[in-house]
Amino acid sequence: MAHVKLREIAENSAFDPRKAIWDALGQAIFQVHPSANWTIVATYIRPEKTAGGIIRPDSTLQEDRFQGKVGLLVRKGPIAWRDPEGNTFGHTPYDVDDWVIYVPADGREFYLLDSKERGVSCRWMLDQSIKGKVDSPEVIW
Repeated sequence: MAHVKLREIAENSAFDPRKAIWDALGQAIFQVHPSANWTIVATYIRPEKTAGGIIRPDSTLQEDRFQGKVGLLVRKGPIAWRDPEGNTFGHTPYDVDDWVIYVPADGREFYLLDSKERGVSCRWMLDQSIKGKVDSPEVIW
């Protein structure tokens, strides 16, 4: 199941990794609503082809899934990076569509399924588990 979407995202990541993730998620992402300070981060999958033209094998796509440290923030709960009164925590809150940095073990992986039951690797994460943001996912490994 996940294999198909990993390869699909990797094929499309060379052109626009953000669009590759949103396209793979489709409308299913809008059916999931994190509560409180929970977020959903879609795992960044590096492009299928390396700069030298080598096509990455499935094992390295799985490596991105398990060890990747960057993802796209795709959903956030109503009080993510805020207290119940609406005050922020003294830093710039993150927005949906930001590339964020995290420790993979801090999140719980799940698959968001499309209509053909193919999965996109995502992580449930508490807002405080997100360590920062980056302009481009390619600068972190």
